[in-house]
Amino acid sequence: MRRFVVVGHKAASAPGFSLKDLAGTGGRLDILARCVGAAMLVSHGLRPDVELVTMHLGPPSPPKAVRFDSSRLQHANPDERSSALLLEKALGTGTTGPVWQPSTPGVSVAAIGLEELLDGLREPLVLLDESGEDVAGAALPASATYVLGDHLGFTPEEEAMLRARAAARVSLGPVSLQADQCITVLHNHLDRR
Repeated sequence: MRRFVVVGHKAASAPGFSLKDLAGTGGRLDILARCVGAAMLVSHGLRPDVELVTMHLGPPSPPKAVRFDSSRLQHANPDERSSALLLEKALGTGTTGPVWQPSTPGVSVAAIGLEELLDGLREPLVLLDESGEDVAGAALPASATYVLGDHLGFTPEEEAMLRARAAARVSLGPVSLQADQCITVLHNHLDRR
């Protein structure tokens, strides 16, 4: 399984944001919404064996994690607004702890932070890092969890925690890319192996 974890430092952790202004009222929720499409969708369908976890660390009730499972996902469309609606519904689902609560088919939510989330994963962790080994020459496991940041990157504490846990650190090239673009490029690279 390919799993992507995207950390949204300012991303809204509850509904109430405007679907017309995801970047402003949702704390750059637009980034996470675009990642849903990049991770889950292919032309005319869904990718098999992919999971995406979006971390919502912004107000009003962080931390929250929303999990998308391509094997059960329904109502996924290629537009940002549809993905934002799935996120909004998930963030409105009652959750008080680390137990995943279903929201819509293939989407669930938990009140869980990044470190606790990573503690529960079995696959090796691969950190997307601009200073890492070039992905073209990296030996990547068949099943892995790829962690990437939003427009803010990672805090120093997150960086230290991720570097200590990472089995590998890979770079996707010499140009800084947006999170959703990183997912697309990485999918393409892994598809070609």
